[in-house]
Amino acid sequence: MKSIKSKIFIYFMVFTAILMLINLSITDRTLEKYLIYSNVNTIDNFLTKENIASENTLSETNLDAFSEKYNAIITVIDNGKVLYTSASSMGNSQGFLHNMNFKDSISYEIRKMSKFSFDFLIATKKVDDYNMLVQFPLNFIVHQIETIQNVLNLVAAFIFVLGLVFSFFISTIVSKPIVEVEKTAKKISQLDFSDKLPETRKDEFGSLNKSINSMGNELNKTISELEKAKGQLIKDIDLLNNNEKLRKQLFSDFSHELKTPVALIQGYSEMIMKKALLDDPSLEKYMNTIIFECERLDYLTKEILSLSDLESHNFKLKYSKVNISELLSNTVESFEETLKDYSLTLDISPDIIIDCDKNRTSTVINNLISNSIDHNNNQKEISISLKNNESDIILEIYNTGEKIDEQSLEKLWLNFFKLDKSRNRKFGGSGLGLSIVSKIIELHAWEKSISNYKDGILVSIKIINKEADDL
Repeated sequence: MKSIKSKIFIYFMVFTAILMLINLSITDRTLEKYLIYSNVNTIDNFLTKENIASENTLSETNLDAFSEKYNAIITVIDNGKVLYTSASSMGNSQGFLHNMNFKDSISYEIRKMSKFSFDFLIATKKVDDYNMLVQFPLNFIVHQIETIQNVLNLVAAFIFVLGLVFSFFISTIVSKPIVEVEKTAKKISQLDFSDKLPETRKDEFGSLNKSINSMGNELNKTISELEKAKGQLIKDIDLLNNNEKLRKQLFSDFSHELKTPVALIQGYSEMIMKKALLDDPSLEKYMNTIIFECERLDYLTKEILSLSDLESHNFKLKYSKVNISELLSNTVESFEETLKDYSLTLDISPDIIIDCDKNRTSTVINNLISNSIDHNNNQKEISISLKNNESDIILEIYNTGEKIDEQSLEKLWLNFFKLDKSRNRKFGGSGLGLSIVSKIIELHAWEKSISNYKDGILVSIKIINKEADDL
């Protein structure tokens, strides 16, 4: 890559060379015409009454001097008679006398003489009663042109050399601040803010230097602040990770520790109830309550363990080919006794095969149906549909029930979130069912949504089918 200094140098040199070529071209085209015009003007200025005659007598001395100086042939004619000619050294001028038209103003033409190898400038002019004929050899002009061209060539060479030196210094002066800016900007890009550009200049470079210095200072300040924020963020993330680990560990430990005593309490309660009923049948009510609560605790423990398992970093789904149409139908049949008092509508497309974890998918369906039963109203309507829309499979479960405000809809997927703030047990559930559903859906990379629809709530699951080999 060429530097800016080299480019400026080359541009200046090319510009200088073009100017020189244009000048030489113009000179070559116009120099001859200019010299002819100049000589015609010299002849015209000489051909005056004062120069050619004095007191009505030809001033041959002036005529000879001009003829000798310019190597010209001067002929003076009066009434067709030659009064004077300086043609002795160059031949007779009689050949030019006929067809000559003499006027008060000078006129001229270029003629070829067979006797000579060069052209002549023929100028005529009437001065008082004298007809003046001047034959001016153009070899003199050619000599002048060659001399001038030689001088111009020397001047051009000098100007070219001078242009080289000038271009070098100009390119150095102009490129120096640009090179400094480039070096400083490169260091800034590498987060090195040690260099500062001079701000003493009063031109655009001075303003640019100030802007770059200001930018460097602001970047340095911002990066320092970001580094501090990064350090604090890392600490916060570590703290959150530790808290999350502690929470998961607490869930796991709590569930495992609770599982055994719950099982014991339930078992002993059942044995006590069998024996106690023999002595006091009224104890059945209280023992049933104890057993029911033990069953709830056992269910909650299993839910917590399931969620803890799903949130573990080491957990992996076990994919296989599953007929989800059959799985959904079988799950609905398992709720047959519960759903006998409900108006159930089924719209299940047959033999839809997907790649999924069968057990976890069964949990999703089971929890969603349970949720639609627990949160139904007096209308007791439930609608379940499964449709294959080309690349996606849509599972929808609708139940009649109270509308949910928009702010609470997405919170339904959170752990232990319940719409009933008093946590009244008549609605049942652990508050973890939808959390488990949400986690399983995320692990499968499916999509979920929950919304108010008609007279109730609609849960929609978009199953994005993938090949088991890709998972």
